[in-house]
Order: sequence, then C-alpha cells, then structure tokens
Amino acid sequence: MIRRVIGWVAAAGLVISLAGLALAQGGQSAANDQGQEQSNVGSGSNQQLAQMLQAAAQMNQSEEQDAALARDKSGSNQAMRTLADTMEGDHRANQAAVQALASQSHVQLSNNANSQQQATYDRLNQLSGPQFNRAFLREEINQHRQAIDQFRQAEQQLQGNRDAETYIHQTLPVLEAHLHMAENLHRDASAGSMAQNPTGDPTEQNQ
Repeated sequence: MIRRVIGWVAAAGLVISLAGLALAQGGQSAANDQGQEQSNVGSGSNQQLAQMLQAAAQMNQSEEQDAALARDKSGSNQAMRTLADTMEGDHRANQAAVQALASQSHVQLSNNANSQQQATYDRLNQLSGPQFNRAFLREEINQHRQAIDQFRQAEQQLQGNRDAETYIHQTLPVLEAHLHMAENLHRDASAGSMAQNPTGDPTEQNQ
C-alpha cells in the first residue's frame, strides 16, 4: 500500500511541477501577443475565466485546510498522512499557478471562503481516528469528482485561451491522481473494516 501511494505521490508531484513550468513559460511567450490574445477572448469568456479561477482558489484553500486537519487527526495511519502531505503540497503549488494566471489575466480573486467547504471542515473537525479517516476519504472523493467535472466544463468554455487551457490541462491529472489515491485508501479501509467486522456495525470498525 505504501509503495503504491508513494508512486502516486511522485506522479502528482511531477505534474504539478510541469504545471508551474508551463504557466511560467506561457506567461513569457504571451507577453508579445497579449493584445491579440485579448481580442480572441470575449467578455463572456473573461467572466468564465474569473469564475474558474475563483473556484480553483477556494478549492485550493479548502484542500490545504482539510489536508492539515487530516495530518493532525490520522494518528499512526501513514497512508493517510502521505495523502494529506501530497494534497497540501500540490494544492499550495496549484494556488501559486492560480494567482499567477489571475494576475496575468487581470482577475481579482476574493478571499471569501466557500460556506459549504467550511461546513465540511467543521464537521470533520468533530471526528477522530478511524471515523475521521473514513469521513475524510468520502469527502475527498466527492470533492475531487466535482472539481474534475468543473474543470472539464471550464475546458470547453475556455477553448482558445491558451494560458487557461495550459493550466486546466496540467491541473486535471493532479486532481485525478488525488482522487485515485483517496478511492484506493477508502476501498482498502472499507475492506479491512468488513473483514474485522462482518456484522457491519460501525461502532465496532477499526482502521
């Protein structure tokens, strides 16, 4: 299990590194034709870009916060700690890419937190041990599936915006890697719980 998680960590880390590199190169290559780029992107597309970047910023803020919580509450579960460390590092790097693209595109990001994401954090914060681990993994699976769907939709809406497309194309594999990690950990945790507790009573389940 640990070897499999570490393999995903390496893949996700490589992708997010490429995302930062591509965004930096994209910003440099676009400096001379920014006026042409703006003429190809209408006001509606600019609004869609702003919406995507705001949603991405809130996602990154929430995931960093949740990952820090998971690291504190996962106890001796090394696979959970590895997932938390990976998510925190990747989303911090992704946030830097979001801020760079927002600055380049003259989009002002709000610092307002997403109320639904905050409610999820508050609920998870009341849990601990195996109960926290299972709830955390379920939330990560749901949140990453939603984020992937939103980025794929944005990919269609922002066709022609080269910098946005570069950011999306480099972000999606990272989100998919996180999703696969969470799904596999949740599957392993559920299988272990059922093996130890064939009655299905959640009060008897262990890690």
